[in-house]
Amino acid sequence: MNDAFRALINQLARNLAKSELRQSETSSALWVETKPDLLPALCGTVIHAGAVFDSAFAYPSSRANIWTAAYIFRVPKSSKPLALVASGKKFLSVSSVIPCAVWDERKMREMSGTEFMGLEDVRPIVIHPESAKWVTNNRHSAHASHPAHAAHPAHAAHGLAISAKSGHELSKESGEYKFIGTGEAGEFEIPVGPVHAGIIEPGHFRFHVMGETINKMEVRLSYLHKGIEELAHGRKMDGVFPLIEQCSGDESVANCVAYAQAVESLAGITVPREAESQRLVLMELERIYSHLADLGGMAMDVGFYASSSRFAIMRENMMRLNARVSGSRFLRSRIAVGGLNGPLSEDALRELGAGVRKFMTAFMENEKMALTSSSFLDRVFATGILRHETALSLSVVGPVARASGIACDTRKSMAYGGYKASAVHEPVGEGGDVFMRFRIKCGEVKESVRLIEHELANNLDGPVLAHGLRLDRVPAGRTGLGWSEAPRGSCMFLVRSGHGGNLDTLRIRTPSYRNWIAIQEAVLGNITADFPLINKSFNLSYAGADL
Repeated sequence: MNDAFRALINQLARNLAKSELRQSETSSALWVETKPDLLPALCGTVIHAGAVFDSAFAYPSSRANIWTAAYIFRVPKSSKPLALVASGKKFLSVSSVIPCAVWDERKMREMSGTEFMGLEDVRPIVIHPESAKWVTNNRHSAHASHPAHAAHPAHAAHGLAISAKSGHELSKESGEYKFIGTGEAGEFEIPVGPVHAGIIEPGHFRFHVMGETINKMEVRLSYLHKGIEELAHGRKMDGVFPLIEQCSGDESVANCVAYAQAVESLAGITVPREAESQRLVLMELERIYSHLADLGGMAMDVGFYASSSRFAIMRENMMRLNARVSGSRFLRSRIAVGGLNGPLSEDALRELGAGVRKFMTAFMENEKMALTSSSFLDRVFATGILRHETALSLSVVGPVARASGIACDTRKSMAYGGYKASAVHEPVGEGGDVFMRFRIKCGEVKESVRLIEHELANNLDGPVLAHGLRLDRVPAGRTGLGWSEAPRGSCMFLVRSGHGGNLDTLRIRTPSYRNWIAIQEAVLGNITADFPLINKSFNLSYAGADL
């Protein structure tokens, strides 16, 4: 246990009996088990000590009708997170001390059927009241057998019953999801979505405006909830990667690496160095093509088509390079528990080296074009500001956080895999506007190229899969955490092993799920016409929230 953890444990242990605080350390986290009614106080202590809230998950315990709630924190100067864990039939909400945990607890309450006392916002996130009312009246519908409720025995006993009950209660009120404005006289509502004028996935934005100025905006998601976490239950731990890749299509590699690392931690698997290095290359290629889409989108949304077209061409060229290097434009089907599904060929790696050098020349020219265009700069300066204090309070992650002055790159702060041997240069800015988010993503693209070239300079020839994998021998009930720095920010995976190498529990927190709540703050005081630009500068994933 390092000094950071030791200091935290000492603070948590004050005024508590030994029986109220049990700790254990694994390769992926420091686990502190306590009682449900102590969670708010302990979470407050952890936050006061400088830790940052990361995610919260609820999952069935080994005891009947008992659920476990795990609150996970990133601890400064620690290479792994802290998890505060409690088990019971009901919990005290921690949203009073960690306001940004409200989305996590709303989902936990809804999916587990447990009560979170003191949770002020109890509106459902996954099952919309309109559809829940329909379920109540159509017990044998396809929706009633949705994997989010039926796949796990505990959900069969709790989740469906609670959802049906909630739907019945809500239908007696109005069967509607309540949007509440600021109450300012003369305020108008503008509903946008969930169907949009394009091929993007569904999401609803409810604007409360005075004239053109946004007073308040609320995001509503989960129109296409996929039930990934419950579909994974009971499958082989090394056989769920096709599901993980569907969490968010343009972050497939990062999500698969985070999941693989969670399994590797609970199974005690050591990944070969060459595999870690090639994983790093794939993750940075993913970051490049994802950021190119964001950069081009921001240029397009201000009508700067000369720059946006060039970004689009560069992205297409990078995706063709991805296909030649990995066999997939989206770099899929490469990550495996214990390493990779086969090495990247030497010829492919040589082509990659030449390809990224050529790419950098074109990228630098286009970046200069954008940053010297007065018409572009006029639209992005001081637009969509997410203030530093707000970003901190919301535990924002990724480029959005870094643009608001928060260093949070888990490739550095909780280095994993090949990043343990690489010095990552994290670009951090200030101002928190569209302009700074553009600059941060440009900086990250350049850093990704540098990291790829650094890895290609090493000898990557060697085994890319751990020897003698026997996941069927992993004892049931082990819990592991895995994380990675996806293009939109850090993601967190919690995995529990079942019997015979099967997966008992999968819980996922994507960067989009953490950051969607922040865009509600960034739009305040802006005009509605600037919302598409602000939204694109965040470029969050609907699929990443509709798990």
